[in-house]
Amino acid sequence: MQGQNTYLLYWPGLRRVSRIVSKFLCRPNSMLTVCIESGLQALDSSMPSTSSAPLTRRIIYDRLHYLLQHVLTLVPTLPSTLQPLLIRHFPHKRQNQVSQTTFIRNILRVSSYCPELSDKILATIVDRAIQIDVSQESDIKDTLLIILQG
Repeated sequence: MQGQNTYLLYWPGLRRVSRIVSKFLCRPNSMLTVCIESGLQALDSSMPSTSSAPLTRRIIYDRLHYLLQHVLTLVPTLPSTLQPLLIRHFPHKRQNQVSQTTFIRNILRVSSYCPELSDKILATIVDRAIQIDVSQESDIKDTLLIILQG
């Protein structure tokens, strides 16, 4: 963790993010929700691959996880706010596999440092996997029906 802390010290936007987080921590829970939702949206894999920024997705995710871990230490009630946000930002079952995998990898990482959410995160992942399976099975049946009728 020490190497990661040193690495983050050289991130140009660290002061700005620190000021924003500290402002949100001093305000009501709804403002904290807005801040967390912004971070969750960044966990999506939709960042352009042709970005001119030298940062990789992995570096961005590492920084967001580091920030979330820090905020979790400052706000003990955060897991109760974070859990519905994670579910709300779960990619739709029709989104591509990369989006699904990226989000699942990141929320599993959240469960590693926020054990209060582990059971709910795993239940959500299993539920979403079942939805995708049922959806694909239904698509296959529809396709076969069209072929047989045509």
